[in-house]
Amino acid sequence: MIQPRHLTGMLTLLLLTLGSWHPGRSLVAVDAVSAATKPGQSVVGIVRSDYEKLKQPTPPDTELSEAQIEEVTRWAVAMGGGLQSIVDARAEWIAIKVNIVELKKPGSGVITDVRVVKAVVKLAHEAAPEARISIVEGSGEWIAPDVPGADTTGAQVEDGWAEAGYRALLTDPELQGIRLDLIDLNIDEAVLTTVPDKWHAREQFWVPRTLLDCDALIDVPVMKITQDVGMTCAMKNFIGIAPGLKYGWPKMRGRPGVGPGIPHTPQILDETIVDLTALANPVFTVVDAIVAMEKDKTDRRGGVPVRMNTVIAGSDIVAVDATCARLMGLNPDDLEFITLAAHQGMGRMDEDQITVNGQPVALVARRFVRPASGDGAWSEMGHYGQGNRTWLLKRLADGETADAQAKPHPGKEGWSEPAYFSDDRIDLAKFFDGFKEGRVSGFAEFYLPQNTQAELWLGSDEDLVVWIDGQEVYRYAGARRHHLPNERVPVTIEAGSHQLLIEMGQIGGRCEFSLNICESEKDSRYEGNRVKGLKFGVLAQNKGS
Repeated sequence: MIQPRHLTGMLTLLLLTLGSWHPGRSLVAVDAVSAATKPGQSVVGIVRSDYEKLKQPTPPDTELSEAQIEEVTRWAVAMGGGLQSIVDARAEWIAIKVNIVELKKPGSGVITDVRVVKAVVKLAHEAAPEARISIVEGSGEWIAPDVPGADTTGAQVEDGWAEAGYRALLTDPELQGIRLDLIDLNIDEAVLTTVPDKWHAREQFWVPRTLLDCDALIDVPVMKITQDVGMTCAMKNFIGIAPGLKYGWPKMRGRPGVGPGIPHTPQILDETIVDLTALANPVFTVVDAIVAMEKDKTDRRGGVPVRMNTVIAGSDIVAVDATCARLMGLNPDDLEFITLAAHQGMGRMDEDQITVNGQPVALVARRFVRPASGDGAWSEMGHYGQGNRTWLLKRLADGETADAQAKPHPGKEGWSEPAYFSDDRIDLAKFFDGFKEGRVSGFAEFYLPQNTQAELWLGSDEDLVVWIDGQEVYRYAGARRHHLPNERVPVTIEAGSHQLLIEMGQIGGRCEFSLNICESEKDSRYEGNRVKGLKFGVLAQNKGS
């Protein structure tokens, strides 16, 4: 069995084959310099229907034909480095993970458009002509009626493959000669597998045998806003690999007599996404943004389709997700699963580390409306972003107050080592092992590349004072319910490095505070982005969050 999924590096191709996909047009030469990855860079391809190199550039608000979608997809994949540079020509089995989370028609924006997937099937076949190609999904909502025992699962017994147009691919004349099949990961043989390197939510997950045995896994998600983690795209698509026979329908429900589900809570979902992505180990990502979704991930939750006529592609899944976030007007630094994956070394997220080929982000990007605030655990998450999570902390003695000019050293004079919190609510009681009463000082630094009119987004359950560069910018005394945020305070901050100090007083309650520095945005539909380019850290040690 060939194992190209564990190869490192990227081959530079002088020619990237765009097809034998159109009569009389068997090969298109792509500038090898523009399509290759620079040293220390990840490459992402962005192609929209108005790209000048397409046969017939078309306005991005115009409905596309299947042939046009194929051409856009081929160009995006080529600009993202090409499958030939990643998939071994001798590969025996290629899996393509799609998103068919709901029973929807093609082009709805809720599921991956089957026409994009059809183009990827052709490209995978061209990269490895003898390979079996399996389109795989594990929906948390439906199960096909031909599955034995389908009516005992608790899922909707309907054929999502057929509804979404995928079953028709099996008899599509254009795909004749390709060993193509569909696999429901929910009912695949499952293997209890340890998360490689470092786990965050769980040490082990049940993983479908298909994903462990295939030679290459290609991720083909759809690009959408979601209330829970901000965006659902490349990495979040791997929630759909958790087998229903182990975790239930939906995945958080669990299976009676088998085990618990996968929690979908603010405290753990981002970590779960990173763990499952590490287990899946995709080699390439092709994002369907032909029709995307704003406001939320489905029309059932108020989501609204947005025609983009765009495909995004690349071999670095973190870079692809970060680029998609920028295309939607989001800041990747606000998306925990992206920052966590980048911190773990799974890919690159910063703009200066990503080479974009095809069309620039600034040309294609548009602001997506965020979810409306609601009730429950996720009510604040769609707008808050991600605050500073790495702090030096010091428990103050009775009568001691924070030194606004302090420049502490980790582990000295009562200060902690850099402490990373996996939530925006900095839980002092947890860190100080049951702390309920007293005062705590916290220190961090941040860097801004430009002068900025910004807002401090601040929250706490009791007393909170904030200083920037020794100057008090906020003070609250009393008790309240901690929100993300409780208050938004306008500030003017110059470019450069700055010191951030907080003091929190506590006589009871939950002992939490939160802090972010956000763009000044008056339109509530788009508010909550951390200031572009702002990086938090601790004493320039690059341990930022």
